[in-house]
Amino acid sequence: MALKYLKSCIDEENIEIDKALFVAFAQEECKLYKKPWYSYFVRVVDEDLNVSVRQLEMKVQYGNATGHLLASNMRKIVDDYNVDHNKISAFVGDGGANVMGVNKGMAIRMVNEYKEEGG
Repeated sequence: MALKYLKSCIDEENIEIDKALFVAFAQEECKLYKKPWYSYFVRVVDEDLNVSVRQLEMKVQYGNATGHLLASNMRKIVDDYNVDHNKISAFVGDGGANVMGVNKGMAIRMVNEYKEEGG
């Protein structure tokens, strides 16, 4: 059932990330059958200021969900969709220290990586 729902989200209107003015990525965790599932979403603002939101990926996270591991997952998604780093306006999550922690959370790791690359 969950995979059928995920496929329907992906097959919806194809958002053109490369034509977006701004792009934000979100990560959310839920427990399903005692396993942590992570969903990754994109929110796109186009030139007419229309906002579209789509789920990009959903996967089980094995092992500890550290800020480093979550940042690696998010980086793969950003790279897979060839997003211009200068268009990224936010990385958001559930508020947990592994996501939003000011020193080692996923969001700050992503920001710092892109700053180092000049983005």
